Amino acid sequence: SRSIGSGDPIADYGLRARPIDLLGLPLGVAAQLVLVPLLYLPLRALDGDTFSDERLEDTARDLVAQADGALIVLLIGLVVIGAPVGEEIFYRGMLQRPLLVRFGPWIAVPVVSLVFGAIHLRPVEFVGLAAAGAVFGTCAALTDRVGMAVAAHVAFNATGVVAVL
Repeated sequence: SRSIGSGDPIADYGLRARPIDLLGLPLGVAAQLVLVPLLYLPLRALDGDTFSDERLEDTARDLVAQADGALIVLLIGLVVIGAPVGEEIFYRGMLQRPLLVRFGPWIAVPVVSLVFGAIHLRPVEFVGLAAAGAVFGTCAALTDRVGMAVAAHVAFNATGVVAVL
């Protein structure tokens, strides 16, 4: 922010939220329960084993299986709150905002969404994560802040965790 922005990280990274940003919650749930399954329909037709529900839920199941008792509460907190806040500040605030200024939303949102999907290093989940990233990126681009993107990401992750518990 000091070197290439205004020196005000709140303004430079869109670190604001408003009550209307809570509309991101149903968007995140819809992305997890409707958008992602629809995107995987043609992939399952091509290779039902690779793109089965079990393979797509491997990461979440592995995380949950490694935790019990108090650790499960910590895990849920990190996955449902920590990761969305940190990732949205980074991807939508630090990466997408400068690209929006330079290239506009038609370039910035897809590029950052693809990076978001790829950085998770799970090829089988890439399509769904990139699509979720597009939802989060669109929320940030439309509102000019990360609040709605965080809400959508929280709901997306919470819905996924509930599905595997």
